[in-house]
Amino acid sequence: MGTFFKYLIYLLVIIVLYLVIKGCYDGSINSQTTVGNVASQVSQGTQEMATNAANVVENMVDGTKQARQHQ
Repeated sequence: MGTFFKYLIYLLVIIVLYLVIKGCYDGSINSQTTVGNVASQVSQGTQEMATNAANVVENMVDGTKQARQHQ
């Protein structure tokens, strides 16, 4: 069980790093950005990623249901 949590934390760190680097590259995070703003952007980015992943899974499930109905 400890290994699972270790990898979950690694995944969360990777996601946060990705969102911070993306924000720096896009220009929304610069030297004038506060820690609170960065945290807010990371939170919003995480929510968007989760929503996109849920939509992809839902579309795949719908596609599979439709394929089974046509058989």
